[in-house]
Amino acid sequence: MHFKKRRFHPGFVFFLGLFLFATAADSSAAEKRFEIRLYGGIGYLSLNEMNDGIRGALNDMAFNRSMAENSVYNDLRMGTDFGADLIYFLTPKVGIAVGGEYIHGRKSSRHSFSGGATGFISGEPILTSIPVKAGLFLKLRLSGKLNFTAGAGVGFYHVSFDNTYAWEIKGVVPQTTERLKFSAWRPGFQMGIGFEYALGPRLAVFFEALGRLARVKGLKDTVQSNQNEAKSATLYSLEQLVDTTWFPLLDAMPAAPTGEEFRNVREAAIDLGGGRGLVGFVVRF
Repeated sequence: MHFKKRRFHPGFVFFLGLFLFATAADSSAAEKRFEIRLYGGIGYLSLNEMNDGIRGALNDMAFNRSMAENSVYNDLRMGTDFGADLIYFLTPKVGIAVGGEYIHGRKSSRHSFSGGATGFISGEPILTSIPVKAGLFLKLRLSGKLNFTAGAGVGFYHVSFDNTYAWEIKGVVPQTTERLKFSAWRPGFQMGIGFEYALGPRLAVFFEALGRLARVKGLKDTVQSNQNEAKSATLYSLEQLVDTTWFPLLDAMPAAPTGEEFRNVREAAIDLGGGRGLVGFVVRF
C-alpha cells in the first residue's frame, strides 16, 4: 500500500463546504462554547507491510530448519484507542477541535518444533502511536436531544515500534533474542461522523465512526541482541533469497543491504490507516 495524498482531498473539500455553509447560516449567533470530549474504543490497523515482514522473518528462520510450512504468525490488526478533544465553537454548529490520542496494539506469535531438532521461533510486535490533532467539527440538531456530528482534520503522529525476535535450537543454538525499537513522526489525516445524545444541559454521550490515513516512514533507532550493546539502525522492508525461496522481511540494519540475495529494499513504513469505533462523554462549559 502506498499513501496517496489525493485520497483525502474530496473529504476535506466536503467538510470545508459544510464549514462555510454553517458559518454563513449562523453568523449572527453570539454564543461561544467549549466542549471536552473523552472517548475510547477499538480500531482496525492496516499494518500490511509490517505484518508481511515479521511473518516472513519467522518463515525464513523456520525454513532454515526445514520447517517453513509449519511456521505460523498472528497478524496485528486491532488496537485500543483512547483520547480527548477540546472543541471551541465559533457558532452553535461549527467548532475548531484540538486533541490527542493514545493508540496501542500488540500480538505474540510462537512456533515450537520437534523431531530432528527441538526449539522455537517467536515474534512479539508492540505498536504505540500518539497523534496530536487539529481540525473542524460540525454539529447539527436532529431532535431535542439527538445531534449529528462530523469532523475532519490533520494529525501529527508519533509512532513507536517495538518487536522482539527470539529463537532457540536445543544443543545447537542457545536462546537468542533480537529487540528492535524504532520511532518516528509523520503527518496524517482523519475524518468521521457520529451521533450525540444529551443527558443534560452540560453532559452527553456519543458514538463515532472514524477513518484514518497515516503512513509513517523514516523509522530509526536501535537494535539489540541478547545482552549486547544497542546499535543504531534503520528499519528496512525487503525480500531475501534463501535457497530458491524469496521471503519478505522486516529487519533493522545500519545501512540498506545490497547483493543478489536481496531485492525490493526500502525503508519500512508503519501504515496506521484504518477505521475505528469510539464511545465517550461530552462535557460542555
